[in-house]
Amino acid sequence: MNKDIDRVVQSCVRCQELQPAQTPEPLLPHDIPTMPWSTVVTDMFEFKGKQWLIVVDYYSKYPVVRQLPDQATSSAVITMMQQVFAEHGIPAKVVSDNGPQYASYQFKSFAESWGFEHATSSPRRPQGNGFVERQIRTIKGIMKKTSDIQLALLLWRTTPISEKLPVQLKFS
Repeated sequence: MNKDIDRVVQSCVRCQELQPAQTPEPLLPHDIPTMPWSTVVTDMFEFKGKQWLIVVDYYSKYPVVRQLPDQATSSAVITMMQQVFAEHGIPAKVVSDNGPQYASYQFKSFAESWGFEHATSSPRRPQGNGFVERQIRTIKGIMKKTSDIQLALLLWRTTPISEKLPVQLKFS
């Protein structure tokens, strides 16, 4: 019966016109790291008209949040990430979406020169980068409730996640 349905749908002109342009690519799962800051995920988000960069450790869920300049170019993202890596170390792997700042030749060169693997989430599939999307939602909620983002981040990083603090997991 399924084959009959498939055959009818494939021969139906109207059905073919209404088909999605592209079927979504399958989710690409990432390995769960065994140590802090070995794999980080990054993305950009907007809050109150400003662009922000977030870098989150997959292992500890420790977030680093930085405000980007008005022009959130690939160069600006790279400069901010260099600052984060100078403070926290260079991870073995950086995961991002396929945004233009991360898909640029500059970012590829940055990954090569700083010696980390750059992996991207499934194209056109936001849930492929769900971990960082959830982190952004949490951070935006925190930002809405405070005037001191750094203090709020400190409190968030020192809130236990399954009996451990993100700061303890990150810095052992």
